[in-house]
Amino acid sequence: MTCITWDGKVLAGDRYSTFGETKGYARKVHRIRCARTKELFLVGTSGQAQDSEAFIEWLRDGNEKPKLTDFGALVIDQRLHVWSIEEKLIWMDITMPHFAIGNGRQYAIGAMAMGARAARAVRVAADHCVNIGGGVDTVRFLRHELIRGPKKRPA
Repeated sequence: MTCITWDGKVLAGDRYSTFGETKGYARKVHRIRCARTKELFLVGTSGQAQDSEAFIEWLRDGNEKPKLTDFGALVIDQRLHVWSIEEKLIWMDITMPHFAIGNGRQYAIGAMAMGARAARAVRVAADHCVNIGGGVDTVRFLRHELIRGPKKRPA
């Protein structure tokens, strides 16, 4: 019930969320400082809300690796390298200039391929997919936070 998009500068996600048979709204994109590496990450999560929260806590606090059942994330490091992560917590390197996960990702990737920015791509996906909506949140790095250097997978 989520669409997370990355356009090379901005990470965006819709707000629509369901809890059983109740609908609501939740923030799905975050700026997180990793306790282990002290590095900042942009993180967008999809799937079960409890799995998303467990992943964010693990990345932020360095707790024991969580066991996840229904989960996906886009993680962008300060070098602007993109990682896709699912339940097994294997960091998959994404080399595409823009990327999306979750419901409606095909619409979002198509929109970005035609020049849409991340937030607009989420709105386009919401126009075509009933599981996306409730507005859009965005996060980005500030220029002074960017690091130049080799790609490395967080520990």
